[in-house]
Amino acid sequence: GTYEESAKFKSGFNLPRAFMTNADLTRIINSDEVQSVLKPMVTGPTLVIPKKRNPLRRADVKAALNPYQTAIREREVKKATADKATKAKVLAAKRGVLKARSKEFAGRRKAFYKSASAEGPVSF
Repeated sequence: GTYEESAKFKSGFNLPRAFMTNADLTRIINSDEVQSVLKPMVTGPTLVIPKKRNPLRRADVKAALNPYQTAIREREVKKATADKATKAKVLAAKRGVLKARSKEFAGRRKAFYKSASAEGPVSF
């Protein structure tokens, strides 16, 4: 085949045609007509994607994800640095509350058992 007509022995085949009539691409790009239409060249940094940082290892990243984390951390540090006397005092107060609660429930258990025994044996 030629540029004007397709091939006789190969259906649908035409010789490849050049896309550009003027192949001097640098002259075209640098011409005044093209440069007047283009946007000005960007100088300086473009979009910066921040590096992924592990919040389990970096306290500042963890605080950015969870603002309450700083209060939790301060409380943990305060608890860890508390002296033995303070810890013993807090533990004694906690045990006192639990002991009073335990006595209350023991009283309830005894009262229930007494009332259930007074009713007599259970029959079905």
